[in-house]
Amino acid sequence: MLMFAKRIAWTVVVVGFAFHWSSLSGFAGTIVSIDPLSQAVQVGQSFSVDILVTDVPVDAGLMAWSFDLEFDPSILSALSVTQGPFLLSVSGNTTDFFAGNIFNATGDIIFVNEAVQSGGAAVSGSGVLATINFQALAAGTSPINLRNVILEGEEGGLDDVSAVDGSVDVNGVPEPSTLVIWSLVAGIFGIGGLGKRLKRSTAA
Repeated sequence: MLMFAKRIAWTVVVVGFAFHWSSLSGFAGTIVSIDPLSQAVQVGQSFSVDILVTDVPVDAGLMAWSFDLEFDPSILSALSVTQGPFLLSVSGNTTDFFAGNIFNATGDIIFVNEAVQSGGAAVSGSGVLATINFQALAAGTSPINLRNVILEGEEGGLDDVSAVDGSVDVNGVPEPSTLVIWSLVAGIFGIGGLGKRLKRSTAA
């Protein structure tokens, strides 16, 4: 039963990643996106989204980045911004990270940024730049929009950069979780056990 639940949970994770990557397949070059692109939460729930960079070319590399973020302040409240691991993924790199300024009255997070310190190396590939932590305030659908995205390489700004926005549905249907999976598994086995007890009782 434990292996069955683990297989289902792993399938959910794999499908989630596959959906995100397939949704970005129409964009060329380097992509900065909200991850997940969409999700459903409940009123009062705290949740997070990652700011993901995809396909930074080896010949350019990433040395610094910045962005602003917009959301609906009547539906969401931004709690904090935390540093992602991407620029630190090269051994020996140290960075200067600024979590930006949160303005919940207007639904803005301004000038989140990070830069590799002198002597560090440029980073290529894909990874998480930052994580934004929110709380859901009211029912509705809030966009989570990237604005003023800047990516800097060793020789200046990266060419061919796309920004992909996301959204959050508050009071929507929650995504499957390990807890839900376990509840379903327990229910299935519980019903099976009940049937066996009833058969035994009838036989007696």
